[in-house]
Amino acid sequence: MKKRVPAKKIVIGLTGGVGTGKTTVSRMFRSMGARVIDADRIAHSLLAPGSKVCAQVKKEFGTVDRRALGRAVFADARKRKVLESIIHPFIIRRILEKARAAGGMVVIDAPLLFETGLAEKVDTVAVVTASRENQLKRLRTKTGLAAKELAARIRCQMPLSQKVRRADFIIDNNGPL
Repeated sequence: MKKRVPAKKIVIGLTGGVGTGKTTVSRMFRSMGARVIDADRIAHSLLAPGSKVCAQVKKEFGTVDRRALGRAVFADARKRKVLESIIHPFIIRRILEKARAAGGMVVIDAPLLFETGLAEKVDTVAVVTASRENQLKRLRTKTGLAAKELAARIRCQMPLSQKVRRADFIIDNNGPL
């Protein structure tokens, strides 16, 4: 009988639009033993009081309150680009550090996987999709924001159809779990 060779590390980029269910899919991967690296969680940690990123954001925007920042950057593309230029390099660096240190299956849950160039750093890309109706319903439940604000957030991301064309795998998240 041949000795089994351990599987090599595989890095999966998991992306999709806001409200499509990336977090749910990440939890499923985690339950199967994958190491999940959550870009949104890293972004939140980088805005902790006293951090370098927090200081830069506060200097530029006057606040690090996520709701206030959200209203500002989703209403103004220039402000969004400024915020992204401050925070994205730190997020990407932290993601890549964590991915290098992890073994086995690694899932990078990143809404802006393609937009930030992270898709070039993974072995395969899975895109989670959901209908616009389901996205809006999930987001209303999760955030309590008005439909106009939710639509603006969806428009700020690469269209799902473009992500699907670039994906290796598509996870349709319109049905029940």
